[in-house]
Amino acid sequence: MKGIRLLVALLLVAQASLLRAQSARVVLDSIRARPDTVQIKTCRRFADRFVDQGQFDTADSVMQRALELATQNGKPGVLGKVYRSLGYVAKQREEYARALTYFQRAITLQRRANNHEEISALLVMIGHIYERIGDEVNRGKYYQAGLAEARRYRLVEAEADALSNLANFNDNPAHRAESLAYSAKALQLYKQINDDWGYHVLLLNRAITQKNAGQLNESERAYRECLRWADKVNEPAIKDHVYINLPNTLLLLNRLAEAKRYAKLGLERAPHSSEPINIHKEAYDVLTRIAEKEGDYRQALAYHRQYALFRDSVQTAEKSKQLIDAETRYQTAQKQARISQLATDNERQKHQLWALVGGTALLLLLVGILYGQYRIIRKTNAQLADTNRVVSENNAQISKQADQLKTLMQELHHRVKNNLSIISSLLRLQSSRLQDKGAAQAVLDGQLRVEAMALIHHRLYQGTDVSRLNMQDYIGELAHELMRAYDFTPDAVDLERNVMPLQLDVDVAIPVGLILNELLTNAFKYAYHSVERPYLLINFGTVNDGADTEGQLALRLIVQDNGPGIDTQLWGRGNSFGHRLIVSLSRQLGGTISVDSQRGTRFELFIPASEIWNRYNTKLTAL
Repeated sequence: MKGIRLLVALLLVAQASLLRAQSARVVLDSIRARPDTVQIKTCRRFADRFVDQGQFDTADSVMQRALELATQNGKPGVLGKVYRSLGYVAKQREEYARALTYFQRAITLQRRANNHEEISALLVMIGHIYERIGDEVNRGKYYQAGLAEARRYRLVEAEADALSNLANFNDNPAHRAESLAYSAKALQLYKQINDDWGYHVLLLNRAITQKNAGQLNESERAYRECLRWADKVNEPAIKDHVYINLPNTLLLLNRLAEAKRYAKLGLERAPHSSEPINIHKEAYDVLTRIAEKEGDYRQALAYHRQYALFRDSVQTAEKSKQLIDAETRYQTAQKQARISQLATDNERQKHQLWALVGGTALLLLLVGILYGQYRIIRKTNAQLADTNRVVSENNAQISKQADQLKTLMQELHHRVKNNLSIISSLLRLQSSRLQDKGAAQAVLDGQLRVEAMALIHHRLYQGTDVSRLNMQDYIGELAHELMRAYDFTPDAVDLERNVMPLQLDVDVAIPVGLILNELLTNAFKYAYHSVERPYLLINFGTVNDGADTEGQLALRLIVQDNGPGIDTQLWGRGNSFGHRLIVSLSRQLGGTISVDSQRGTRFELFIPASEIWNRYNTKLTAL
């Protein structure tokens, strides 16, 4: 009998493995003709479904195909998302070391892709792993890291998710006030982005914390708000949890009849819930305490017996699941090992058979082929030598021409720079002779614009790349030149520069440089007359504009001062030369210029990735 049972068990394991393999094959076959990016997204989506169904091996099979495609794709952001899904599968099957490895790889790739929302989410996921293994120190550390990443890059949804996790992390007697503060801020953010699901799930958790903190009326209001929303959108999971948690608050408020009514609603809902055993257990637990408070100890005992029954069922189910999972993994591993051994033996026997049958014929054939190959190789080597000589000569000529062209371009930039410097000197001389201050200032402004262009050509002929400009060095030098031109010393101005080390084509760099020159000139001329300590912020770099631009990045320039601000409506209708120059150059770049004067004056120039590619045939990617 034992042998029959073992055979049946092995057949069941083999059948389960075959079904999992077929499930994975069906998914992969159904999407094979689609583009790689579509296949990757589909694999990730189906992997999540398989994990929810407990089919971890099937999820792994699907994700291995996604990993192959993402590796061929080569984009770090795409590959990072695949490693995130692999980490999720490993976490759900309790392989925590492997999950951590996958998540860390995903973070490295997303940093290369400049995808900070993904990074914040991954840091929070690592915190979840440490929660599973009981490491509270690292759990809190990674939640805080996810929050810092979200706040640094102003990612509202990611910040709300990190705050929500920190609220749960701090839900203990020693830190309950911190938990409530975190959840209050997260609720504001969820409401700001209209995330109703995230808002009400967190509100439900906050109601439990408020009950534990003794804020019973606030807890009741939160539960009832969740219940109204769940009724409105027909969300049964939220209802179920309100029905089994609201009675705890009502019990402490001594409203026993209401508490009993909601607990019984929970019992009615339990058979239709996704967690029927747990809902029964929690409902009978609170009904026991209600009956005790009413003095009906016989009913309390009856409820407690039901509670104990479902509590034991939960524990038994968990133990059974652990035993079944362990047995399944063991049997599958044994079967796979046996299959691998048989495959190895069959392959070895097949090789031996082919070697025996074909060895003699191959040996005779090789003797005849070798002589013919020898003659072909000699002839081919002679041809290759001639070809290599021609290629080397051509390469040398091309290299020489490239050096000459580079020298000519450097000389051209040098001469343009010298000519612009002469024009700048003439304008400076002319401005010093003008009696009309307005005219003198206009000439001086023109001279500074010329110097901004001269600085670009100066940088180009000094650098190794004569067609691209290092914007980090250029912006720093331009800011200090204008500071000096308007009699500001570096110690007198709090200058904050966040400039990425981008190399921009001249066609983009010159308009951007002129716009920046106008914005900085405006700040130094008008912003700091009544400011005790001038502050100037310059942000320049690439951003992901959210459009489907295949990894291309947009450009964003921000200039902000701490002056009294300007009238944005008057500025929008302005007709000064500087205003017209900024608007004209922004249109030339295909970008938009916006201004905000709530805290000082803040100008933002945004150039979409599609405009940079369409107008200048240039792709910007993160360095």
